[in-house]
Amino acid sequence: MKKIILIGIVLILLINHMYAQTPHLWGLANLGGLYNKGVLYKINGDGTGYTNHYNFNDTLGRYPQYKLMFNYNNNKFYGVCPAGGQLGDNGVLFSFDTLTNTYSDIHDFNTLDSSGRNPCSSLIQLNNGLLYGLAAQTSSGSQAGLLYNFNTTNSAYTKLVDFDTNYIQSPLGGDLLEFGTNKLYGLLGNDTIHTDHGSGGIFRFDVATSTYTELYHFDFYHGTVPQGNGLIHATNNILYGMTYGGGDTTNNFTQGYGVIFSFDTTTNTVTNLMNFTGTNGHHPYRSFIQAANGLLYGMTSQGGTNNKGVLFSFNIATNAQTILVNFSGTNGADPRGSLMQASDGKLYGTTRIGGLNNKGLIFSYDIITNTFTDIHDFNGTDGASSYELVELNNETVGLPKASIQIGISIYPNPASTFLNIHHSTYTTPETLLITDLLGTVVYKENLTGIDNTISISTWSAGIYFYEIKGEKEIVRGKFVIL
Repeated sequence: MKKIILIGIVLILLINHMYAQTPHLWGLANLGGLYNKGVLYKINGDGTGYTNHYNFNDTLGRYPQYKLMFNYNNNKFYGVCPAGGQLGDNGVLFSFDTLTNTYSDIHDFNTLDSSGRNPCSSLIQLNNGLLYGLAAQTSSGSQAGLLYNFNTTNSAYTKLVDFDTNYIQSPLGGDLLEFGTNKLYGLLGNDTIHTDHGSGGIFRFDVATSTYTELYHFDFYHGTVPQGNGLIHATNNILYGMTYGGGDTTNNFTQGYGVIFSFDTTTNTVTNLMNFTGTNGHHPYRSFIQAANGLLYGMTSQGGTNNKGVLFSFNIATNAQTILVNFSGTNGADPRGSLMQASDGKLYGTTRIGGLNNKGLIFSYDIITNTFTDIHDFNGTDGASSYELVELNNETVGLPKASIQIGISIYPNPASTFLNIHHSTYTTPETLLITDLLGTVVYKENLTGIDNTISISTWSAGIYFYEIKGEKEIVRGKFVIL
């Protein structure tokens, strides 16, 4: 009995220690700052330490609104601006070195080559080290858009798919999802089949074979115009998403506030799980997240009690929605980003407007106590209209400072489908041991070589601990699976 009590006490102390740490959040504000073109900022999860690290401008990119992506090999963030740049007002791809606080415009989208124009999604990095993203226009100015990749080593840009030649077209701000080995899934906002409804659809791109496949065409009832919406991979191996419109067909396709849907990749079947009606929110932007408790969390830009948007949860086992927060203006309004769950267990998000100065705000939401907290009100000078947040600190990414110094990095974190282990100073074989919160060993492998990748697509969401043991060192840390 004493042993059981001791184990329980240890687990409680361990969990309390994990959730007691204050996360460090980074984000992009679409407006405000020195030139009113947006800022790159950092803030602690308790609202302290807000720092403006960069002011965007016309020449090197402006109006950022998509999520930052961190490369653990070079300590740089990568992102895009849909406008500005040195080759016309076509947008840029940029990097930000977190060690030197240096911003660099590393690619200008333009009409002179096949780059396309106006990048319109966050970047995603695959096992091959390349960044992938979507652009809203082709180089000729067509609204069909394209899919591209970018090599951060040699700055090579490659157009992969020109949506001009396909039935579904027009990326409208939704992010790409990797599901399965080197397979990208995404949503497009228009098509040439349902021209009366402008429905859009779902596509897949196989990186290994460079094969593009159209998987599903929305038909209004199942959703339409996924504007900024993306897909997520849930723990049941089903993809989930939202659409900006559609769902209600009672008035000759002229109504519809959006839907929540699931997509089975084995049958390419879309199921309408819920219609937004206005009271329960309407017109969602961006994507769900799946928290460690298994629930999906999302926001709508409008609707709810005050018609200023809602924050809600969705149970994939029962298809039940629960409204958690009705935005009122005072606590923010018109949220247009995705939520994220930080290492302290709380959800963090932003609103486009509302708050103390009506410039938007940053908030936290405790899913255990159901407590909403406004942690920062933008004032214009420090930014305005923020969309997305990411967490970056040594504890969150599972890397104590000592492990960074000896060249070990584990990413992405949080993860969902795979986990990369990179050891730049590797010389002899090492042993990787991964345990869950209860101390149960869930994975053990001998690591050989500088880079190793393990599949975690079937693992349960939650917090895991790793230990990498070599001849002269032991590195320990933790990571999160969503």
